[in-house]
Amino acid sequence: MQLRQLISIDGNELLLQFAASRAQAKNRAFKLLKFAVLPVILLITVLSCQIQNNTGADSILLDNARIIVGDGSVIEVGSILIQNTLITAVGNKNDMALPVKLTVLDMSGKTVMPAMIDAHAHLGYEAATSWGSENYGRENLIDNLQRYAYYGFSAVFSAGSDPDELAFSVQQAQTDNEFVAARFLFAAGMAPPGQGPNNQFLTHALAVEEQTGTKILYGVGTEMQARDAVTEIASKGISVIKIWVDDRGGSQEKLSPELYRVIINQANSHNIQVYVHQQYATDILDLLDAGVSGFLHGRLGSDLTDSIAQQLASSGAFVVPNLGLGELRREAVGDDLFL
Repeated sequence: MQLRQLISIDGNELLLQFAASRAQAKNRAFKLLKFAVLPVILLITVLSCQIQNNTGADSILLDNARIIVGDGSVIEVGSILIQNTLITAVGNKNDMALPVKLTVLDMSGKTVMPAMIDAHAHLGYEAATSWGSENYGRENLIDNLQRYAYYGFSAVFSAGSDPDELAFSVQQAQTDNEFVAARFLFAAGMAPPGQGPNNQFLTHALAVEEQTGTKILYGVGTEMQARDAVTEIASKGISVIKIWVDDRGGSQEKLSPELYRVIINQANSHNIQVYVHQQYATDILDLLDAGVSGFLHGRLGSDLTDSIAQQLASSGAFVVPNLGLGELRREAVGDDLFL
């Protein structure tokens, strides 16, 4: 299990250790400090490096913790052994081969759980009190990632709504430890020309394209355009393409099976995965046959038959469940365009 995961620890002492270990990081990372009275999310990799620097030990034992294992089970009092930034054992410490050099942290009264992953987000557009293209930029994108980290997320997938040059620069800054946040993943977006995101969101995505001078949405209307778009995306080193297969209740053109098959075939030839925004369960089987890797919406409705569900379960493709306010969402919920 890679230790790109987060643990929740409260207490000012560890919080200050976290701050000290990132003294060279960007100032925005220290926005976390104002939440000192609340449980604070710390990167185990940061904690490991700090302890190793201070004590020479490269092993940590989180002792006497309540552990949510992640497989449905809970250990009410247990230990987690971390060695060289990897979790090597979980359970009773008496059953573990503990190294001689070991830092023990008493986690009594605290709960440790695997980090969460948001597999379908649109980062950078949301600010504290508003949502839209006017908020989009490097600073706000990093702020979004840091807020995710605070609430226990280790990674966020931003699905087809980011200018690639800026996205790559943020990823590189994160690799260089310039800021502490949830890991940032993104995809190129592809749909019929001028289509894709819901009509309000589409306006904002196109505005960000204009602001940054960088393509976000690749419009494809012919098989040649589809092949060329995938080739361009591959040349940039982007590893995921998101396609929209949705007519938005009749307000947009739906990407045809002929075109999405070309996109998926071309993407597979470049080792690029294709994830799909689809609205209806009736599209699932053909998309699976075409080779899509995953479905970014769980709004499948009554058309999801037992047969479709069984084929989906055995396909190896993933489905992201929707946690929303309504099954029949159209273009907005209430006054919040983001919903």
